[in-house]
Amino acid sequence: MRLHELINHKPTPAAFIATRRYFHQSEFLQATGATVHALKYHLTAGSIFSIRRGTYVSKFVHDHPDPFLLGSRLVSDLGALGYLTALCFHLNIRTKQVTLISGKKLPSFEYDGVTYRTVREPRVLDSVRGLGDDVVTHLREGLFIGVCSFERAFVDCLHRLDLGPELGPLVELLRSRESFDVDAMIRHALRLEDRVTAARLGRVLLWHPKFHLRSPEVRELLSYKPDSVALMDPSVPFDECVHDTWWRLRVPAALWYRYAT
Repeated sequence: MRLHELINHKPTPAAFIATRRYFHQSEFLQATGATVHALKYHLTAGSIFSIRRGTYVSKFVHDHPDPFLLGSRLVSDLGALGYLTALCFHLNIRTKQVTLISGKKLPSFEYDGVTYRTVREPRVLDSVRGLGDDVVTHLREGLFIGVCSFERAFVDCLHRLDLGPELGPLVELLRSRESFDVDAMIRHALRLEDRVTAARLGRVLLWHPKFHLRSPEVRELLSYKPDSVALMDPSVPFDECVHDTWWRLRVPAALWYRYAT
């Protein structure tokens, strides 16, 4: 085979499927140059299984697929794993909730005990792929997947409490980490243009042993606190919270007295 033929060589559908245990239909068509009829052939043969429209897995993993890999192949633009999913990825913890940040919003579904969903990027942000260091490409079982950095995922969970763990475990997670990029957290919080998120981050940083009110990072966030009092956790009733005058937040009393700062 000549050099230009080697460069332009496309794998056969069978060869592609043999090396890809998770893929989206668009990847298959682009890589092989084949048609959807080839996919239908391998579906009928039982070598691949359809998880949902456009998403396929190998027969070797369809019973118990890797949630991170399956989640990364839900849409054609691939997107990025975010929120609680990204935190679990960085901590190497299996998750029961997979959230993919994508330009496409799809109905959520459950497979093998895991709930999968896609969410759109907040409107104030650019596309996922345009966020530089906030989204990092990782190699997992031979596949490249986009994952939000730990710092971005943590702040995103403060911004969308419904897509993260409960606030208590989220606070404990940060307190248990000695190394993280606080500047990246602040940049992302300010990029979201949400004062409540900035105040939540500031309050949580004060519960970390490394920070105090005179810390420059905390002082920077103080200038972005809400104009009026807001709930740190809307799921906790107003009368079960303590008024944090520094951040203009109503903080759950259980958290406030646990850390007493």
